[in-house]
Amino acid sequence: FNGIRCDFGFRRGDRILPDYDPMIGKLIATGESRKEALLRMERSLNELYIRGITTNQYQLLRIIRCQQFQDGDYTNRLLDHYTELSQPLSNNSLIRHSVILGALSENINLIREKRDEIFLNKDLEAVIHKSDLLNLPEAFDVEIQNRYYEVRFFQTSITRFYVYINQVFQGEAELLPALSSTNDYTFRFEYRSYSVRVDRRSTFHIIRFPDENGRIHFMKMRIINRGAATDQDSVGLVRSPIQGSFVKLHSTEKGKPINRGIKVKKGDPIIVLSAMKMESTIVAPIDGTISYIIEDGDVTRLELGKTSDNRIIGRSITEGEVLFVIENKSLNTEDQKPHYSNSITEADLPTGVNPNYLRLFKDDFQNHALNDPDQSLSFVLEVANLFYLGFNTEAKGLIQSIKELLKVLPENYDLSRIIGEQYFTNLLATFTENKRLFSPLSGGNVSYFREIYRLFSRWNDVSYQLPSPFKYTIQNVFQSYNVTDWRSTAEYESSFTRTAFLFILRSFHSTRDLPDYILYILKHIASFRSPSNQLKNLLRKLVLQEEAEQEHSIAALGSETLNHLGLRSWNIEMTYWVSRKYLSDLKKMKSHPLSFSHIDHQLLRTKINQSLELPSTDLIPLNVTGILKQELERKLNALQKEHSVERLYSPKEKIAMYLVTDSTGNQRYFALGLIDKVTPFYNNENRLIGSESVERTDIDAVRVMNAYQSIRYLRNNVVDMV
Repeated sequence: FNGIRCDFGFRRGDRILPDYDPMIGKLIATGESRKEALLRMERSLNELYIRGITTNQYQLLRIIRCQQFQDGDYTNRLLDHYTELSQPLSNNSLIRHSVILGALSENINLIREKRDEIFLNKDLEAVIHKSDLLNLPEAFDVEIQNRYYEVRFFQTSITRFYVYINQVFQGEAELLPALSSTNDYTFRFEYRSYSVRVDRRSTFHIIRFPDENGRIHFMKMRIINRGAATDQDSVGLVRSPIQGSFVKLHSTEKGKPINRGIKVKKGDPIIVLSAMKMESTIVAPIDGTISYIIEDGDVTRLELGKTSDNRIIGRSITEGEVLFVIENKSLNTEDQKPHYSNSITEADLPTGVNPNYLRLFKDDFQNHALNDPDQSLSFVLEVANLFYLGFNTEAKGLIQSIKELLKVLPENYDLSRIIGEQYFTNLLATFTENKRLFSPLSGGNVSYFREIYRLFSRWNDVSYQLPSPFKYTIQNVFQSYNVTDWRSTAEYESSFTRTAFLFILRSFHSTRDLPDYILYILKHIASFRSPSNQLKNLLRKLVLQEEAEQEHSIAALGSETLNHLGLRSWNIEMTYWVSRKYLSDLKKMKSHPLSFSHIDHQLLRTKINQSLELPSTDLIPLNVTGILKQELERKLNALQKEHSVERLYSPKEKIAMYLVTDSTGNQRYFALGLIDKVTPFYNNENRLIGSESVERTDIDAVRVMNAYQSIRYLRNNVVDMV
């Protein structure tokens, strides 16, 4: 077709045996001229895709691109005359690109594997309680041509990553939308797109990628995932890198044949293999003792016979087969670390990106940021927000550095002069909304957590309708991951949404495991002199949520922050349901918690303090009689079965305040509104919509509760009606 003939001796399902001629097929190109035929041959080799076996495809490409071959000025000893054609590539730019694209492909593949495993098993509770099921590698060690590179990715969204090689910034990479196979990827890097194919083997990867001129290259590398539970081989386990046959086992310096129990040194030759009439010597990767060797080192089982010219006919060795294992119990972690190449130069920082990203993984990052804490605050909040989104949580050193920076960053003056409030609102919104999905708070008829469980179990059920409160919350959370149509059934959008859900699950563990971040951030928020309504409302939602989940340290500090700003957490909640005629009362509560017109502020404070120091054991107020007294006694008797109850002073006659203590010593307030007559409340159409007396009493109960909270803060308080 189009000047190319493709003759292959195998079809789908055929097995390629190692016992015969290694040729599996031929490409024949024709054209009007040699140049045209060579162009067609190069194009066909570029487009040819063979996976699972090692071929000479790249060797042929390099020969065709050789100028001497194109000119026809060569002999059958071309590879002997131009040895660079058979030597590993020395082009540093190609090596750098292959390292980045290879490690990035592996990272994306691991994310997809984690995502697919979660949706395959459908075991949300296991994922919730075992964060290691969601762990990704902290970094990748890439070995190419006996040179090592440490590759790290700092993820800023589901598809975007900052790339670092040996702690040096390399630029931003992005996974582009593409419907392709598991091993195909399309990336944007350095203002170009790269179509990458990966052939994964047991001991190495082969990366197929284009250069800046669009020419296809193949690079063989070994990628080791660091910091995640994987099935990777130990450093002393050696597999066959080729498909070949046995030639011989080496001997020690004393002439003793290599076998189990023999001590060897790093670099000692162990075994010789042959492939395509070329011998390869496999050496020891570390010092140690041989604990396993193929066929127990029995040469009679490795040698099948000899040829007429006395050449050994060796046993076939499959690619990836374990040849030998070396153990060294004294080998520590530092000994196993590879020596990384130092030939990496730093890339330019993209426009508008914080300069701190250049030093993110360098040893002096924390000290460098501390030298200019004012300028580092926005960066620290940005990174903390990404942690709470479930990104980069394996970077333990970086997490600790950010925590230390939050401790010392300025918190004693108006931060609005040096940083936009949006950094704080973004972080609070992420923490509150993502955590709410897994909370016991009500999201319809059941808790938010129950709804997320139902959603997960019915993920592909398009008829499933979500309750409104939960629906709005999950929409907001998905939007923070740039997912707009999260119910889409289109293949790419659905895949993107499921990946976002993986990071939502990781986010839950971040909100649970990194509480210190939000505590330090709340201290910074208290420094704002004119916070926006959005920030105020987020603080209120945070306090309500943390109180419901009994996260007392965060709830207490959140309430303290609200008090510092002259606010209270429940004020905004009450405006959702009280009549507008009572909004003036709410404004009074916002301005001062001790706002009772019939009593002086200082006198009220004194009475409350005295009551807290010496509460009354006479639980029934003198003015409560009749059926109302009976109902109050019934409620208090039920409460006294498991608690000690004491009555506190109340500035409102119809409000009974109590201090309740449980068996562990934890205390909380009970504000009971005493209603002797329920007055119905009608709208303009004469429809019953509530009770004015109940609403008035309820507001008074909350006002009294607020007064006590402003003097001694307690958690899990109750407002009820009698």
